[in-house]
Amino acid sequence: SCHMGTHLDAPGHFIAHGKKICEYPITKFIGQIVAVDAQNRSEIGIDLVKDLVKKDDIVLFYTGWSDKLHDPNYFYNYPSISLSCAQYLVNQKVKMVGIDGPSVDYAPFAIHKLLLAHDILIIENLTNLQKLLGLDNIELLAFPLKLDAHGAPARVVAKVID
Repeated sequence: SCHMGTHLDAPGHFIAHGKKICEYPITKFIGQIVAVDAQNRSEIGIDLVKDLVKKDDIVLFYTGWSDKLHDPNYFYNYPSISLSCAQYLVNQKVKMVGIDGPSVDYAPFAIHKLLLAHDILIIENLTNLQKLLGLDNIELLAFPLKLDAHGAPARVVAKVID
């Protein structure tokens, strides 16, 4: 599967005739990070991002869920993004949204559909996001395999810019 481990979702994952990973230029996978502390939340609300993000930002949500990777319940009851938060991110025209859990939402996947319909890529199963909290001027490099697919495993690196 293209959706195991740290990976990116492209629009074709949920949008009919949506773009595949291989159709994006390399610049789509690079950008300024806004790291958001969303620990102890079952749902990530607009209050955490309001007035923090701007056009082309890459918004990463640290929930602490990646610590549960080997827990049998990892794929259940993980924190998800609220519809109002996702709509705010769409309105701000962010470039990508990432989370340290298996998904940004649950079936019927309204958040996936909303973000991907607006060409906002999704990064799932991130780790070590706690190291980014409180830092400014961080660049994300999220390079997926160049596959003719609706998603791809990715090597994701944060770089502090001097």
